[in-house]
Amino acid sequence: MYYPDLHVIAAGSMLETLFSKGINFPIGRVEFRKIYPVGFEEFLGAMNENQAVKLYNQIPLPAFVHSKLFGTHELNAHYQGKIAEHIVGQEILASNYNIINSLHFWVRYKKQSDAEVDLLYNFDGQKIPVEIKSGKSGKLRSLHQYVEMSEITVAVRFYAGQYQVEEQKTPSGKPFKLINIPYFLAGQLHKYLEHIMNQG
Repeated sequence: MYYPDLHVIAAGSMLETLFSKGINFPIGRVEFRKIYPVGFEEFLGAMNENQAVKLYNQIPLPAFVHSKLFGTHELNAHYQGKIAEHIVGQEILASNYNIINSLHFWVRYKKQSDAEVDLLYNFDGQKIPVEIKSGKSGKLRSLHQYVEMSEITVAVRFYAGQYQVEEQKTPSGKPFKLINIPYFLAGQLHKYLEHIMNQG
């Protein structure tokens, strides 16, 4: 029977194996949509935190907001940073509703000197390196190697600290800007990169 007004949403890890068994769909009656995770901004809006949404969209975020409203101490205290990469990745996916904006990373295999950058973010034709660190510190050896091997002059670190921009140099002396952004602003990455690039 045909029920044109009946909407069906199907999800699950076994769904693909079910489809591979020869289930046919009538042409023109099925529409596939990719559902992205709810982002932090959407969550604040759903909770009617309108003032928080306004502050969240202020670029750069005022320093007092980080400690008063969006502290990440509990995130690190309870999970020891184990879900930091997951949170940042989901926020970035949720803020980019484009299928070409899937998550990518960089790895260099070299004897006794492997290097890996957590994410490469596509911005204005450039692959911006993104490191995700638990807590407020962490070494950036792999990020430095990527910056040295590329023409990139800007890099990003998501961490538990406040927003700040640092002028840094790689071990070989190449200068670059390191944009330090708190986890909860991952969905605003594009806007922060625009803000920095527009400053010259």
